[in-house]
Amino acid sequence: LNPERGTATVTPADAEQLTALIAELMQSAAFNQGRTPVCDGIIYLWGLEVPSVPNFNPELLAAQNTYSTYPLIALGQALLANSAPGRLIVATNTAQAVLGGEAPNPLAAAAWGAGRVLWYQELLANRGSLVDVALDERAGAEQHIQAATQILAELRANTQVGEYEGEVAWR
Repeated sequence: LNPERGTATVTPADAEQLTALIAELMQSAAFNQGRTPVCDGIIYLWGLEVPSVPNFNPELLAAQNTYSTYPLIALGQALLANSAPGRLIVATNTAQAVLGGEAPNPLAAAAWGAGRVLWYQELLANRGSLVDVALDERAGAEQHIQAATQILAELRANTQVGEYEGEVAWR
């Protein structure tokens, strides 16, 4: 964590690093206003890095601990270990088939499934949204801006249980 620059670097699947980062953030002056930590949400973006199905190869599948379900589970463990507030928004890339002819990406869908399990069994206080966007590997700035806008819209949404779907796929 580099507070002067406002940055931190962690290995996505390293639960110890994530736990230490969340603990440091919970103690930081920027995070605490008075006694209650202030945090509206945590956005999990590593799910956007999942390779497309035509590009699957043994090396990419072996490296999935940097972009698939394990980093999400490690983040969930870090949030629980620190009793961190804030809704967890899980962003995925083509985890759901929305349009006719679309096929979901199985690695992205696995993160979507892990998000469901975390919310209903472990992260009850951090329940947020599952947000699926479609970014192809040749996506330009406009497509990335649109995806960022869609993900941030979910952070701003009213997510009270019973009043909000919590699972959204944008195309």
